[in-house]
Amino acid sequence: MPIRNGCHRGGSAAQWTAFDRYPAAALAEMRRVLRPGGSGFYVTDHHEYFESAVPLIAGFFRSETRIPGAGDPPRTNYEAKYRAEGREIYEVRFWKDDGEHSSLTRDPS
Repeated sequence: MPIRNGCHRGGSAAQWTAFDRYPAAALAEMRRVLRPGGSGFYVTDHHEYFESAVPLIAGFFRSETRIPGAGDPPRTNYEAKYRAEGREIYEVRFWKDDGEHSSLTRDPS
C-alpha cells in the first residue's frame, strides 16, 4: 500500500535506504509523506557524505546542522559504536514548512 501524502510526523533519513543512491528522489518522497511541520534528521560519521547531504536537504526542507555532543543519546547501534571509537558524528535536522518551501535555516528553540 502506498504511503499517503502528508501522513508522517517525522523520521530519520537513515531509514530511507534509497537516500545514498537516489538522494533527490528520496528527499522528494520524504517531503511528500511528511505532514506540514513534520521533521526528520540525517546522521552520518562520514564528513564527505555530510557535506554533500547538507545542500541537498536544504533544497527540500528548512534545516540546521549540528555535531551531537556527549550528552546527546545515540540513535542507533552504529552511532553508539562509532562514538565509542572516537568518530565524530554529523547531523542535519530538517522540517517541512507549514506553507511553501523555504530553505532558510530554522531555529527549533
